[in-house]
Amino acid sequence: MAKRWRRLRMGLQTLLGAPRGFFIPYRYAEAIAPADVRAPYAPLEALFRHGEPALTEHLAAVD
Repeated sequence: MAKRWRRLRMGLQTLLGAPRGFFIPYRYAEAIAPADVRAPYAPLEALFRHGEPALTEHLAAVD
């Protein structure tokens, strides 16, 4: 029952425009393991590693 109220509260905050980030419902969210337990997604990790030097350079320029 608590999950239901939480989902309703979060949905209402979104509908009413409360500035609390994003509300993206996902039907199977409960079935997904927490991020600290899951293995990284290799194809995306490779892309991020490839772009890391450019991002680091850009962030250094912003500072």
